[in-house]
Amino acid sequence: MVGEQVLTSFLAMSPGVAIFMPDLLFQGDLTPVKALSVTFGGQFESQQRALNHLALLMALVILIIFVILFSSFGSIRQALLVVLNVPPALIGGIVALIVVGETLNVSSTIGLIALFGICAQNDIILVAKINDLRRRGASLREAVVEGAMVKFRPIFMTDMVMIVGLLPMALITTTGSELHRPLAVVYIGGFFCAIFLRLIMLPVLYETFMAWGGAGRAAGPVTPGSRITR
Repeated sequence: MVGEQVLTSFLAMSPGVAIFMPDLLFQGDLTPVKALSVTFGGQFESQQRALNHLALLMALVILIIFVILFSSFGSIRQALLVVLNVPPALIGGIVALIVVGETLNVSSTIGLIALFGICAQNDIILVAKINDLRRRGASLREAVVEGAMVKFRPIFMTDMVMIVGLLPMALITTTGSELHRPLAVVYIGGFFCAIFLRLIMLPVLYETFMAWGGAGRAAGPVTPGSRITR
């Protein structure tokens, strides 16, 4: 605009350092000068743009996974069940970032998106096992209990192996670790939360969801003319 003055300041940011704006921007009582706008550019602007794109990507990933789950199970309730069991793992990843003092940046956001798919995979295995037991004639309660007990060890061992494999990336603090350390921390926190919460929540929620509308009836053996109630 005509008559507009632009003041550009170049700042090199580091952890624990506060930003001091030039005295020109403030009056004596530390009140910002009227008709003054402050914008941030450089790496901060690029990071904010990347985080916005990743947020849209995460929403798209959730939608795609839901469609795949519905096509696999043929049940909106079971697809919704798997999707609702992923947030506890994401919360575990965010809590891990807070504990170790990391921030929610591009690397950690990518880790959250990947964690979504990995956690959904374990839920699919457990739900498929419970469905298989119900088709063989087990009642809803029996299928949930037996499926959870049978699949707990394989899922637990899979998560623990991934946690141990990611520990070196999370513990290294040398130059360049700011790229891979948040990703590893998100994975470890998410897998720990999945072990202690998701494997307990999923069987309980499965029985609750399937009990609605008479879906809790025992599923008999599959025959050419039979229809399985989900």
